[in-house]
Amino acid sequence: MAISSLKGIEQFASDFQRGVKGIDVGSRFFNITKDMLSVLNNSGKVFGEFTKNIVHIASEFLSSISQLARQGIDAGVLKVLSQYVDVYNNLAKLAVKSEAIQDVVAVYDYLSNALNNIVKSVKPQDVKDVFGAIRGLAVQVITFVEDVATKTNLISNFATVIKTALEALAYIVKEIKGFNQGAFNKAVDSLRDALVGIINHLKPLLAELGKGVISTLSSSSGDRFFKAVEGFIKAVTNAIKQTLVAIGGSVEGGLKQILDFLSTAIEVASGIATLLGGIGKYILLGYVGTKFVSWATNIITSLKTVATAMNSVSGGRVNPLGLGSNFSRERLARQGMSSYDIDVAYSGMSRASKKILLKNLFQEQLEIKQ
Repeated sequence: MAISSLKGIEQFASDFQRGVKGIDVGSRFFNITKDMLSVLNNSGKVFGEFTKNIVHIASEFLSSISQLARQGIDAGVLKVLSQYVDVYNNLAKLAVKSEAIQDVVAVYDYLSNALNNIVKSVKPQDVKDVFGAIRGLAVQVITFVEDVATKTNLISNFATVIKTALEALAYIVKEIKGFNQGAFNKAVDSLRDALVGIINHLKPLLAELGKGVISTLSSSSGDRFFKAVEGFIKAVTNAIKQTLVAIGGSVEGGLKQILDFLSTAIEVASGIATLLGGIGKYILLGYVGTKFVSWATNIITSLKTVATAMNSVSGGRVNPLGLGSNFSRERLARQGMSSYDIDVAYSGMSRASKKILLKNLFQEQLEIKQ
């Protein structure tokens, strides 16, 4: 064991010698010493002035601190500090008496237990995958930034823009620096006088408004106003309450009744929508079919009326296209028309005949009067 340790030390010494071979320790140390002496030789005065300034500034700073401390003590800062300490003392006593520390510890116990369970549930492979994705994103972002910085002129153009902006600011400051101080002071004085005048004029107005508002609100008018507002709110709330009680026997019952009614209405609407979705096409076909039968019936009735009238006037000699017999009840029944449709057709004919008779009577009355 000892022999192997010695061989290890010898190996280290041999490797160290090969590693430092060629180094000129003396020359290097001499150059370092020379540079240090050169610095001390050329900057002794500067270091001395620096030391003097530091001591002077430090003494003034300490003097200011001592004066500030004395002023703070005279103002009662120690009393304030003792009051803050007393606040923390009272908080500690409150914590002891309330025994809240037990609940706080219990919360942290549950929290630490939950965190441990969460950490235990995380799979190492998932963590590896997440950090692998983060690494991939970082590599891509860094590569993109590197490409933009090294393969484009973005940085050069950005630097040019910044330089131009700074030069413009310098030019503006340089030009403004030569302004007329007298005119500037006069403008500032005028602005000050205007602001002070506005404040002085607003001060009595605001004071009178404040006193007036307080006096008005504390008067009988203010009391009446607040009572009116109170009565209005009370009336509205009572109306709402009485309405709900009337609906359901209580406020809660009224709300339940309203919700039940709305639920029922929505359910009925949903049922109607579902029903119309299922039979809508049949309703549409029935409506169109009924309208078509009504139109056809009216046409047939009109034709039959004309044919019958012509046949009656001519004593049976004129019967256009045999319409008078073609539209009889028996003929329509033999052609496959239902009794309901025949009745509808003849009722339409009857209404048309009545309208014609009324029109003729009205025209005869007009002729007699004329």
